[in-house]
Amino acid sequence: QSQDASADSILFIGSSSIRRWTSIAEDMAPYKPIRRGYGGAKYSAAAVFAERIITPHDYRAIVMFVGNGVVGKSSDLSPDEVEALTRHIVGVARRHRPQAPFLIIEITPTEKRFSAWSKIRDANARLREVALTTPMTYFLPTASHYLTPEGSPRSELFVDDRVHLNRDGYQLGSHLIKHRLDEVLAVTSVMTQSENLK
Repeated sequence: QSQDASADSILFIGSSSIRRWTSIAEDMAPYKPIRRGYGGAKYSAAAVFAERIITPHDYRAIVMFVGNGVVGKSSDLSPDEVEALTRHIVGVARRHRPQAPFLIIEITPTEKRFSAWSKIRDANARLREVALTTPMTYFLPTASHYLTPEGSPRSELFVDDRVHLNRDGYQLGSHLIKHRLDEVLAVTSVMTQSENLK
């Protein structure tokens, strides 16, 4: 875990999938990650603690993955709630670092929670909507990479709890994140240069 809170770091926030990602520095190289995830974090908690998690850090971009909140229980957040809480978190980040892109990672399909997949897909659609309607905010669709051609979760990418990623799962994720960051940062670099020329 990189503690180098410099302007070229990438801040990763979210739930236990971020907290458990102990190989993040190696997997995300040459990007310099700052890992700020905690177990069981839901969008509601991430919104409450957004200032505390985000504002101490300087960063080039921020990446968020929250896998909880819609798991197939009566206490699940509604799509409206997921959207509103995510907009709040993005708003905190944009006030703190207006020029730093915010990357929202799609909620992964997991075997244990697959009975709730239709509800999770609705939440993912709202996450995508936040990205489409908010400046400097981007969505990373990952679900298709974690599903078999038949449409069920790829068990070989998860640990025994059938929720969290194993080493292969993280390596796949880091490949997708790095590719999207490359794209996003290239775009924002051009935007910044054109602003400076005005």
